[in-house]
Amino acid sequence: MHAHTQGVKKEYYPVVTQALDLTLKAALKTKYTKELREAWLAVLQIVEDAMIADNYDEPLPLTEVNEEALQKKLTDQSLEEVADA
Repeated sequence: MHAHTQGVKKEYYPVVTQALDLTLKAALKTKYTKELREAWLAVLQIVEDAMIADNYDEPLPLTEVNEEALQKKLTDQSLEEVADA
C-alpha cells in the first residue's frame, strides 16, 4: 500500500518531522544538543524525501540536506495548522 492511497498528503511529512523533533527535545531535554538535533533532522529529511519519492512519483533529491531550508519548512507550518485541518 502506498501512503497517497491512504489519504496521506505530502504536506503532512514536514509536520511529522516537526512532531518528532519536538518529541526528542522534550524527552532528551539538555541532552538534545544542537549537533544531535541537526543529525536527527538530517535523517528525518532523508526519510521524508524517500517516502515522498516512493509514494508520489517524484524523483529523490540528490542534494545534501539544507539545514536552513529544513528549518524554514518546519517553522512555516505549525502543528496547530494541521490540527485545524
